[in-house]
Amino acid sequence: MVYVDDNIDRRKTGFYSGIAIASSFFGPAIAFGLGGYFSRLYITLEDVDMDTRDLRWIGAWWLGFLVFGSMSIILAFPLALFLRQLKMSKKDIAQGKVQERPVIEESSFSEKLKLSIKGYWKVVRNPVFLLTSSNQIFNIMSFGEFHGFSAKFVKTHFNIPLSLGNYILAGANMSVVASGSFLGGIVTRKIAMTPRNVYGMILGFYTFNIIYFALAMALSCPQPTIIGPRVK
Repeated sequence: MVYVDDNIDRRKTGFYSGIAIASSFFGPAIAFGLGGYFSRLYITLEDVDMDTRDLRWIGAWWLGFLVFGSMSIILAFPLALFLRQLKMSKKDIAQGKVQERPVIEESSFSEKLKLSIKGYWKVVRNPVFLLTSSNQIFNIMSFGEFHGFSAKFVKTHFNIPLSLGNYILAGANMSVVASGSFLGGIVTRKIAMTPRNVYGMILGFYTFNIIYFALAMALSCPQPTIIGPRVK
């Protein structure tokens, strides 16, 4: 996002950031889709005398690490080819749409180290940056748990195969999260996003999100009775 902000018209940063964020959510959607397919394969990739509804069924979960790990390595190479800074027109610089970066002379390793330490010290003394970073950390932790166990949650609550739960979540991610992020980019382009407006919108959306998840957890189908030593 910093790369985008430094190289385009600042008034369009929210719009293009929305496109980038919306595109990034196709990753989890594709992962859920392929996860549903991998869940239909037995863990040893052998033909077994049971179906996906059998309680003994274990899907080939390990295929995800091989497939997505390889894809991450392949896609990392194009990212290394990005220019450090895009070419900027003199007109945009004159109008203040973008800033021309000063030419930085080569310095020794010790000078770079001193500048880095000085920069890090300024960062840790910035309460706004630290609070925003903490918010992002907790946000990623909460969504990480959701993405990691949501398929299992859907499977258990609605008594459906794990593969079907993955397919449902893939469709939900692609239709809701991507469109919401894209529309968010349009909103930030049309509305003056002052700090008060930004945090007001964040508070409102997170409040709605918490209420939605609380109501969603209350929905479930009748659970089957498992016959065991405690059932007479």
